[in-house]
Parts: sequence; C-alpha cells; structure tokens
Amino acid sequence: MRNKNLIFNPVFLICLVILFLNDHFFKFYYTNWFTGKLSDIVGIILLPMLLTYVFPGLKHKSVWAAGVLFAFWKSPFSEAFINAYNHIAPIGIHRVVDYTDLLVLMLLPGPYF
Repeated sequence: MRNKNLIFNPVFLICLVILFLNDHFFKFYYTNWFTGKLSDIVGIILLPMLLTYVFPGLKHKSVWAAGVLFAFWKSPFSEAFINAYNHIAPIGIHRVVDYTDLLVLMLLPGPYF
C-alpha cells in the first residue's frame, strides 16, 4: 500500500514548488550558480520520496536508487536517453553535465531519515 504521507508532507510539497519555480522562472530571470544548484538540491530530496511512493517495495533502497539515477542523469551516459525522449516528446528536456552537481549526493541521508 502506498504511503500518501510521502508526497503530501510539507517537505515534499515545498520542494516541489521550489523545483517548479526554479526551473520555470528563477533560472531564466536570475541565471547564476545558485539557481543551477537549487534544482539539484530539491531534486535529490524529492526523488527518494517519489521512488518510495511509486515503488513501495523499494522503501529501504530508494536513497541508493536515487543516488544512482541522479549520477546517471548528470553524466554524459544519459545523452542518448535524453535525445530519444526529446525526439518523441512534445515538451523537451535538457540538462547540463556538471560534475559539481554530484556534491548534492551528500544530502541523501536527509530523505533516508
């Protein structure tokens, strides 16, 4: 059974609002290192909770899975996936390969607890 508290708690909802505002407004009006890292910070908090909600059996491994998925997304290895998605999707996605983004992996113990 899915735990609705994972996606309807204040931390998740605030992070979701910050992610939306940052990706759709702040990055365009205030282009700097902070807006670039803000999405990574809230994303690494959201992803384990979302994975646990979607895949309840992944509860104890969601933090590890989020770390692996985040590292893959931030690597050049995800370029083929992004290109394939953008070829068929009505709304394209993009990302910048920046290995300093991997520093946010240190925040993963937060969602674990």
